Formats: sequence, C-alpha cells, structure tokens
Amino acid sequence: MNIPQTIPRIDCKAFAKCGKKSLSHCRRYKLTDEECINCRLVHRRERNNYRTSPDGRLMKRCSICGEWYYLHRFYPRTLNRGEKVYSTFSSECRRCKSLKVSTYQKARR
Repeated sequence: MNIPQTIPRIDCKAFAKCGKKSLSHCRRYKLTDEECINCRLVHRRERNNYRTSPDGRLMKRCSICGEWYYLHRFYPRTLNRGEKVYSTFSSECRRCKSLKVSTYQKARR
C-alpha cells in the first residue's frame, strides 16, 4: 500500500525550492496535498501517467485504452539500471495486455 510521506526520506537529495518536501512528493501530490496546491515554485510539465484519487489511492493511465485505473489493474515490473533496482508497473492495463497477447497467439496459429 502506498502511503504519502510527509517527512522526506533520509537519503533524499532532491528537494523542492520550499525546502520542506522532496521534489518527487511535490510532483506527485501537487493536486491533492494541502501545502502543495498553491505552490508555484515547482514548474514542470507533468507526464500525467499517475494521479492520486480523492480517497488517497494512486491511479495510473493505460497507454492503450487511455482509461484511469488503480494500480492493482497493472502488472508489476522490475527494472535494473546499474546497481539500482526500480519497482514500477506496466504501461498497459491487465485487460489490454491480455487482449494483445491473445490476438498475438491467435495470429501465430
């Protein structure tokens, strides 16, 4: 379960210009966090892949159908970049992925 962190992590190196919150927190919770709603210090084009629902749960947009779903509708992925390991989610929802695989399997037969 993803819980919003109000205090930056110990190993955080990128802070917002306000100095209170981490930069990733400001970007992710800019529309829902009370302190970050009126903040004009962070200027960045948002990727619009993730959003926080009003009940505090993270949502992601499917790259195929364009619908917004909760994260349990996406397959988990693990990326290895050098020594770091990142945990993320697939870009397409489970339904679109299964349709894509089933059409591929039918075409192979």
